Amino acid sequence: MTLPCLSGAMPAAHLLHAVIDGVVVLLFLLVFLVATVANTLILAVLYRRPSLRSTSNSLICSLSGTNLLSVSVLLPLVVIDTAKPELLHDDVCRPMDAVAMFVITSSVIATVIIAVDKFCAIEEPLRYHSVMTPGRAALLAGVGWTASLASAAASTIGELRTRGWAVCQPREQVADPHDHSDEFRDNRSWTSRRQLVIIVQTAVVFFLPLVLLTWIYFCISRAARRSSARARSCAQLPHRPPPEAPQGDELPPPEQDPVTGCLRRVLSRLVALWNSEEARAVKVSVMVVVLFACCYVPFFAIELVRVSLARSLPPVYTHVSLIFVVSNAALAPFLYSLRSQTMQAEVRRLFLGRLADNRRSDAAGRRARARSTQSASVTPSGDGEEPPEPPGTPRTRFNVLGHPTYIRDSSMDSDSSGMTGVTAISVESTELEVAPIHRV
Repeated sequence: MTLPCLSGAMPAAHLLHAVIDGVVVLLFLLVFLVATVANTLILAVLYRRPSLRSTSNSLICSLSGTNLLSVSVLLPLVVIDTAKPELLHDDVCRPMDAVAMFVITSSVIATVIIAVDKFCAIEEPLRYHSVMTPGRAALLAGVGWTASLASAAASTIGELRTRGWAVCQPREQVADPHDHSDEFRDNRSWTSRRQLVIIVQTAVVFFLPLVLLTWIYFCISRAARRSSARARSCAQLPHRPPPEAPQGDELPPPEQDPVTGCLRRVLSRLVALWNSEEARAVKVSVMVVVLFACCYVPFFAIELVRVSLARSLPPVYTHVSLIFVVSNAALAPFLYSLRSQTMQAEVRRLFLGRLADNRRSDAAGRRARARSTQSASVTPSGDGEEPPEPPGTPRTRFNVLGHPTYIRDSSMDSDSSGMTGVTAISVESTELEVAPIHRV
């Protein structure tokens, strides 16, 4: 009776693993689409607009290249290892580990270099162009790629049994107890080397950059806070006494609830603080650090657990952790570049092209015609004068004492011969009230 139960439990377990693998593959495909489109747009915009090719944007280009490498090389390997690991040979186990570590290290170093560039721009704004030159930026990017290659080479050291890929797991056809050169055999020397490599990589590639990023963006937020305080102190006006209350029978203003007034003041201050430059710097800093931690903590935590246990874990842990790693390639473009209004305008222009320019010019033309029509309805003569009145229409003027004076322009009146006569201005009421003058 136990055999049917076991046979029924096995298909359920296989079905659960199949569902998990399917969800993982769908997530990888979604990340692939978003990361490919976002990073390609950044490179296309910077290629199309040479005016945007600054030093900071060149570093962002390096990060975009790393992201495209992540989704074009690492992601297909992970999908194949998740769905059909039998399609891969055992010899690709170490190269797959090397590719993963190369992508992770290059992405981490590119993120740190961008943070250093922002730190130099905030702390040394006058000397920024002399400190962060295009040559130095290219040198930093080259050093980052070289360090990534070194990290990838170091990740090939160690046995295969403690690696997280499905293709690296021992198989029945290669299990031979008499083969002492078998790489799936428990070798203490290779296990200790693998542990040392993982510990060093976790400290150098993850913990040290995380501490450095936290300190850099803390300094950037502090500098933004000082700048905001300086701007507020410069914008303060001298204190003026409040105007005196008007005299008369006016009713006093209604008294406000002190609690409601206090809440309104606090809410207005919070809204102003949230929209201030200081708040924007703090929000960006927090998002960068949180994104970095969320994307790389699962991968390095699983690697440390695996080497500490000295045995293999189910490959699904590695696959899920790599989802977080590759998601950095999809989220980083929106955090560093596509959040800018200038970049968004260039992306819209890149998609719409001349159609957007034509629509914009047509809208500008319609606004100009509307303004001209409105101004013509106010001043139809075009010289800022009043519109002409029919001949003989009396016009009202006011004398020095404020009394109305009616003036009729007879310049268009003709005599009996039809010739235009001389202008005659008839004053119908020019009464002036003059006060008596007293002589001393």
